[in-house]
Amino acid sequence: MKLNQRVAVSLATSMLLVSCLPWAYAQSAGKPQPLTGDARILYALNRMTFGPAPGQVAAVRQIGLDAWIAQQLHPGTIDDSALDQRLLNYPALHMSVPELLQQVPPPPVIRAIIAGRMQMPEDPKLQAVYQTQVALIEARQQAQALRQMQADNAGGAAPASAAAPDAEPSGSSDAEAAARAKIMADLKATSTVNLPPQQRIAAIVAMQPLQRVAFFRALTPEERIALVAGLTPEQAQWMAAMQHPLAAVVAQLDAAKMLRVTESQRQLLQVMTDFWFNHFNVDIHKNALMPYYLTEYERDVIAPHAFGKFEDLLVATARSRAMLAYLDNARSVGPNSAAAVRAGQRANGRPAPGLNENYGRELMELHTLGVNGGYTQADVIEVAKAFTGWTIDHPLQGGGFIFNARRHEPGARVVLGHRIPAGGESQGLAVLHLLAENPATAHHISEELAERFVSDHPSPALVNRMATAYLKSHGDIRRVLQTMFASPEFWEAANAGDKFKTPLEFVASAARASHTKAVRPVVLAAATARLGMPLYACQPPTGYSTEASAWVSAGGLVERMSYSVAFARNRLPGLVNDWPALLGPDGPGMTPTEQQARLEAVLLHGEASPATRTAVLREMANWPAPMS
Repeated sequence: MKLNQRVAVSLATSMLLVSCLPWAYAQSAGKPQPLTGDARILYALNRMTFGPAPGQVAAVRQIGLDAWIAQQLHPGTIDDSALDQRLLNYPALHMSVPELLQQVPPPPVIRAIIAGRMQMPEDPKLQAVYQTQVALIEARQQAQALRQMQADNAGGAAPASAAAPDAEPSGSSDAEAAARAKIMADLKATSTVNLPPQQRIAAIVAMQPLQRVAFFRALTPEERIALVAGLTPEQAQWMAAMQHPLAAVVAQLDAAKMLRVTESQRQLLQVMTDFWFNHFNVDIHKNALMPYYLTEYERDVIAPHAFGKFEDLLVATARSRAMLAYLDNARSVGPNSAAAVRAGQRANGRPAPGLNENYGRELMELHTLGVNGGYTQADVIEVAKAFTGWTIDHPLQGGGFIFNARRHEPGARVVLGHRIPAGGESQGLAVLHLLAENPATAHHISEELAERFVSDHPSPALVNRMATAYLKSHGDIRRVLQTMFASPEFWEAANAGDKFKTPLEFVASAARASHTKAVRPVVLAAATARLGMPLYACQPPTGYSTEASAWVSAGGLVERMSYSVAFARNRLPGLVNDWPALLGPDGPGMTPTEQQARLEAVLLHGEASPATRTAVLREMANWPAPMS
């Protein structure tokens, strides 16, 4: 069944309403009514998931809202095998960091190979990856040298005609270039179109490294799709690793994230994993190893501790490769440590490695006590000293956390008025325990949770009740959540209009509401980035804001409108939504007005007020992009 233009506009309107409804409801709903019946279920689904899916209100009604919440708080009781099966398509997410660094080598590993500090693997297929990346880096180095020589000869900046940074080495004759072009044409015709997967792989392995470089660059978008057709996920990753290792890992991270938030049955776990990742934020662009660290950071550090004791989560993040690298603690050296003294003796006037305060500051300001938590700059320095020696063992080989006693600042520490005796690694653990048990931490964590789940400005009574539960349970996160969900403030109707969806929540909830099949989930990740929230890429340690003020703007609403129209009209390759299925078996016989009403009921559960609908339709009428 083909939907007409009016219905397409209605769909786009509905998608926009999915993101704007809470804000619009607060502006137009009038006197709040108690949340009861299905309204209570819908509210819970909007807060505890990435948006309700078709039929989910009825499913929760059948088992009971309290029983559903109890299930979500214990995700191990929920079958998520369908998602697990889809995630098998992303092998990077199931590898250890050492395995991933070997199989999909980032530039620092390749540079170590070139410098002779690491050995080339013996497996021929893996050698093909390394040799191709070596050829690429050497080509860029030669191009850079050529530009520098041209600049020196010109007495200034390199001319515009200088080779690009990723160009191949120059110096080939025209005859050689023509011969290479013919070889590439022949290889393209056979390896991407006619050969079965195993023969295709063998043909690429048999190429010379620079041939592979030219081969991959010459492929059209259609040929790139053909290149991986029929390959296993591991083979596809191998193929991607030869072209752009970092991009191969990032694409898998992005795709898996969007699948988890849109398709997981353990929705509260996904919400909490996203919450804690944002709380303990790290930026994927910190260095070339960070994408590799993030595969384990989310999988092994954040998700397993999402409902456990906060102190366990705190320790796990402090020891993680991702946090050690992001906040530079891996490079911190005590000024009076054995390593600093030795470095000073050999420095010949150069600065010796020193203390880094980044982690100590953010640990207290963001991770535990909060900005008004009562700590001082002296506390920051003492905490930083306590964590000297916490570092990463042989990063390029995938080593994990290690305590290096030679880097540790000797002596006792005084933190928040508490004396912590000398003791190496145990000194940092003592600091984490002290901070995790602090009442300021209990309040800070409780307030952030209430801001995420309830309101941008939660009731002090609710926050205090949650903080009390935190202290009584020694930081049991599940207990704090149970306290919040059982509080009357959580279910106040006034709070229903007090949250605005972030770009991630908007994109995910639209996909869930429309039961969209994400054949290429990276398309959803790209949309989230275009709306201002690229996954894993928030540069400051504060993480992304969840407050409406950070996302409500004229430009932001226009971008959401643009996405809504493209989404509603199935113009995003890799996403498949079935609007006729949502309309039901009687949909073909409906008038456009009836189709619009049915879709709004399915997507928005009857929550759109007339004022909201009028406001959005007026906005669409002024939208500059063509509607056909």
